[in-house]
Amino acid sequence: SPHNDPADPYTVTVIFDTEAEAIAYSTRPGVARLYDNTKHIYTNWDPIINKRTSHPQLNPWLWANREITYDQDSCARTLDILRRTCKLHISARWPLPAIWWRARAWSEPVEVTSPAA
Repeated sequence: SPHNDPADPYTVTVIFDTEAEAIAYSTRPGVARLYDNTKHIYTNWDPIINKRTSHPQLNPWLWANREITYDQDSCARTLDILRRTCKLHISARWPLPAIWWRARAWSEPVEVTSPAA
């Protein structure tokens, strides 16, 4: 996937065709599925979903001068991308052999197991 800083890619993302592939891949060391980081997924933000603010004068829904509603389906494409994307952490402090070792482990094909019938 695109990277904002190609010269210093300390975190790389990979987008899979299916959520099942991303889930299988995320079991590898140093890999995490973006969707599993609940603090960054708007559907887990109760104040956004329920239009709650810390103070009535700090209410962006009133400033908008139009109805704005977010629910579980508001950003379906974004949620789909997050479910299919994994981040691969690379530390700037790692020695080059460690990075190569990790890269080899990450490059192995993904095996998706189907649920038992």
